[in-house]
Amino acid sequence: PPRPRMIDLAPLAAIAMAALMAVGCSDAPAPADSQQANPPTQPVVVTEHADLVSAGLGLAGLRGEAPTPANPRQPTAQALRQLAVHTQYNSLAAIQTDSGLGDFVDTDLPQVGGVEVLSWLALPDIPHRSRVLLQIPETFDAASPCLIAAPASGSRGVYGATPLVAPWALPKGCAVVYTDKGAGTDYVDVNARTGVALTGERVALANDAVGFVPPSLADGEASSDTPASVATPHAHAGVPIEPHWGAYTLAAIDWAVAQLADRFGQPDTPDSITTLAAGLSNGGAAVLHALEADTDQTIDAAVAVMPNITPPGTPPLYRYAATAALYQPCALGDAEFAGELPFANPLVIGFGPVRCQNLHDAGMLDEPTPAAAREVLAEAGFDADALVFSAATVALDVWRSVLVNYASAYLATGVDDMPCGYRFDATTASEQDKAQWWATENGTPPSETINIVEARDDKLANDPHFKGLICLHGLLDTPAMQSALASIEARAAWPHAIPVEIVHGQVDALIPAALSSRPYVAQAQAQGMALNYQEIDGAQHFDAFLNALAGDARWQPILPAGWAALDRAWAELTAEQMREQITD
Repeated sequence: PPRPRMIDLAPLAAIAMAALMAVGCSDAPAPADSQQANPPTQPVVVTEHADLVSAGLGLAGLRGEAPTPANPRQPTAQALRQLAVHTQYNSLAAIQTDSGLGDFVDTDLPQVGGVEVLSWLALPDIPHRSRVLLQIPETFDAASPCLIAAPASGSRGVYGATPLVAPWALPKGCAVVYTDKGAGTDYVDVNARTGVALTGERVALANDAVGFVPPSLADGEASSDTPASVATPHAHAGVPIEPHWGAYTLAAIDWAVAQLADRFGQPDTPDSITTLAAGLSNGGAAVLHALEADTDQTIDAAVAVMPNITPPGTPPLYRYAATAALYQPCALGDAEFAGELPFANPLVIGFGPVRCQNLHDAGMLDEPTPAAAREVLAEAGFDADALVFSAATVALDVWRSVLVNYASAYLATGVDDMPCGYRFDATTASEQDKAQWWATENGTPPSETINIVEARDDKLANDPHFKGLICLHGLLDTPAMQSALASIEARAAWPHAIPVEIVHGQVDALIPAALSSRPYVAQAQAQGMALNYQEIDGAQHFDAFLNALAGDARWQPILPAGWAALDRAWAELTAEQMREQITD
């Protein structure tokens, strides 16, 4: 990998915290159920907008401070929409740099007017409704219609794929359908008993307009004397959501086709419209799982960027995150190894020997040395590329965040009985913070206004997270966790030959290519699947990191590679359509 160097961590915390949880666990919809969603009629909100691509902010507005609603304690739906779009671009793109958007953007993002159609999406066996959003540009051609399906990255809200698809698709006249995949940012304030309406505004939890109500609060009462402050759809749905993310993607396409048919008088069938599915991270995984279950050939082309995908025989995110959370801090205790890593700092390096000794005392490391920890990491699949940005993931406590959120999701626990004594607490959040959660949060706490609280009596004074991480690691031995992890395994095969593009960063530290795209591509090709795979030198998982690494040519953004993959898939798709027309 490129030779790393030591960079001060301070600027990273301010610009990257919102980006860190852009990933969760992958999904694998059951083949029999993936396209059988028949949701009841849901309310629909239709609004007109002068700009669908950046909510009227343009490149200058996106690079500036987040827009402040006129009434921060009661922001309007329009203000929340603009704030949500600003959040997504600044979380998923190197928007502050000259090179972060590549050659795709010249002087500004394109401005495309049109309408947005927002509604709920309900799936069988899921106790709450999720969000689905259709953008229809003014230039949409009903005679030659195209649709881009964009599941959100990570557990983000419904605008969580905007930076990848909106600038690329809308200027082409393609409609875009987004889904939050049953996760998203419809946070519940447990103490105040408020949830989120379809427009993003906070309302009373008992209101029928609320999409997500935690099952443990459905009767209006918490189940303990110490309720958690915050419930999230990802962690507290009462059922594991990840196995259904592919089904959500297919259902969103069906819903969008029906909406377009109703508006333009088209046939209400998937073959009436050219459909390309594209997503980042968990959104990329959702695309691949939807493709694997697409027996009706709803999807005509697919693009997955740094997908969190788990082919057979490959450890899933939760398993290798549990290893990384315990052993990477120890590995970083070697100043010669870690001293020049991006975002390394004396605190991270100095803590390493403490973690090494605690692992050794717990019988989890033969000798208390960083070298021994790196051996454990290598055995778990972390190659040299996967460790280049490890100082950033450790310094910002990313691994613990992943484990806390997804342990609760996999084990379907409630807001006040999360595994290993954790809960989400927002007692320091202001009313203004809460009113804007839907637009500013990323679906997986912690954040600036929501903390992870760990109720344990056996914390080590020199390593307070250690015992909790051991508990989270130990869940891997439980039948419930093993069953949940088995349910998200991919098949690395799909029923139809279509253009498929997979792109990954060489130095991705969160979803290492060695534990995701590389084995998935190898198995897919071994099963006769045709696809194009590109690994981008110097690219990692969070383009927002590059805002603090501007000018360092060793590190490349992944988003422009996603746009290039969309170009390739579109070119192949349209060329195939032209060949079919000539043949006909």
